[in-house]
Amino acid sequence: MSGEREDGGAAFPRAATQASTGDTGMTLRDWFAGQALAMLADNRMDDIGSDLVSKAIAAAAYKIADAMIKERAKETT
Repeated sequence: MSGEREDGGAAFPRAATQASTGDTGMTLRDWFAGQALAMLADNRMDDIGSDLVSKAIAAAAYKIADAMIKERAKETT
């Protein structure tokens, strides 16, 4: 890979006529991160108001998403 982050492509692919505008929608990485975020935030609801905790939870969600994308790639090769 040439320094690009693998995002898994579109989470909810659109028909070619809809995608022609250049808006491909949410990536699979974003979808995975959102799912991880729900779990992480649920476990830290008391601390969620802290900016530092919120940033850490968001970073953790994307780390989980990246691991999911990497694991998913193993299954398709």
